[in-house]
Amino acid sequence: MRFIVSLIILLSIIIPISGVAASPGLSVSSTLSSHVLLPGGEYYLILTIKNIGTQDINNLYVTLEGVDSPIKIQGIGNPRYVSTLKQSGQIQSVYRLSVPEDTPVGTYLARFKVTQLTAGTAGEENMVYVYNAIIKVSGFSNLIISSVSPALYVPGQKTDLVFTLKNKGNARLRNIKLTWNTPEDVLLPLQRDSQVTIPLLSPQKKVNISMPVIAKMNIAPDVYPITFTVSYYLNGEEETTKDVVGIIIGGTTNFGVSTQMTSPESLAITVANIGINPADSVSVKIGHNEAFIGNIDAGDYSIANIMIPEVSERNNSLQQTSDNGFRMENSRVIPKFQAHQGLISVQISYTDTMGERHSVIKEVSVEHTSQTVRGQMIGAPLKGHKSNNTLYAAVIGILLLLGVIYGYKKKREASR
Repeated sequence: MRFIVSLIILLSIIIPISGVAASPGLSVSSTLSSHVLLPGGEYYLILTIKNIGTQDINNLYVTLEGVDSPIKIQGIGNPRYVSTLKQSGQIQSVYRLSVPEDTPVGTYLARFKVTQLTAGTAGEENMVYVYNAIIKVSGFSNLIISSVSPALYVPGQKTDLVFTLKNKGNARLRNIKLTWNTPEDVLLPLQRDSQVTIPLLSPQKKVNISMPVIAKMNIAPDVYPITFTVSYYLNGEEETTKDVVGIIIGGTTNFGVSTQMTSPESLAITVANIGINPADSVSVKIGHNEAFIGNIDAGDYSIANIMIPEVSERNNSLQQTSDNGFRMENSRVIPKFQAHQGLISVQISYTDTMGERHSVIKEVSVEHTSQTVRGQMIGAPLKGHKSNNTLYAAVIGILLLLGVIYGYKKKREASR
């Protein structure tokens, strides 16, 4: 038993480890042109052969016999003559190495054979040295939220939150768990929770995720952060990243409009904010006539008065003559704005909570009090006035007759 242990110890001393193989008089090692090898890169592998013996070594050849896939090294299978290696001297052989884009993170081997030919023989091998160069491809993680949409969310309205998770690193990421949240829960998930699980995401790949959400009612319009927290496993170790994206709660609103003609030249327009967001710098416009209201909060209203210049149009075909021979003129007052089938177009312009200007058109009915007819007589009352006097005279006559009858009855009762 002691003999076996002693033999193992002796072999561990003779046989080198960590990628260095040697025999009496010869040592082989390798280095890389970069400490970190990443997929998609081009590098160089430098093989160093040292003479650690007491005599020169002649007729030395180096052959690259193979390399682990997908690593690529030029010159596989072609022996290289490295000339005579003097005592205590060294020589290097350089190989071009490339790491493809899809190379997984890990350790790979390049297998070399160093051969010395015996002098005076026809290619007879005297010494053979086998060396395995270690090539370690490093991995880095760069998992990001590459896009989030939409940017605007209306309180109380269902919306699909869509975001893209992209692996911009060079390593396969496993067991990815993503969660998101907003302050005060201004944005809440519907039908499912806010956690998403992805078993595997390869380098340069992305996944689109969509889930229904709703913005909380009665929330103040503003810009709110949405925080994405992502955990995953890289090379057997768990890592965590966070991304913060801004979203807007608020936006546009809606209006209710009614009109009332306060005079032939003035129109009162009531504008009510029937939406859920405030409206700033509100103005009302009919044709070329515009009035500015100011700010209207949700659920509030304001009234604008617009002066409508008028045109008085006299129509000779409407001239009439009274029974007494006096001429009567009819004139028609027509406002400058045009109504179509009893409706007028009212333009409401406002600035939303995002600072953007909007204009909406509302078709509103208006009472037809703008058209009046007046009769004018020159030097005498109109015919309509005469008819009214005759009626008054008839009424007075009836009242006098009733008075006479009543007095007559009283006189008869008194004589009895």
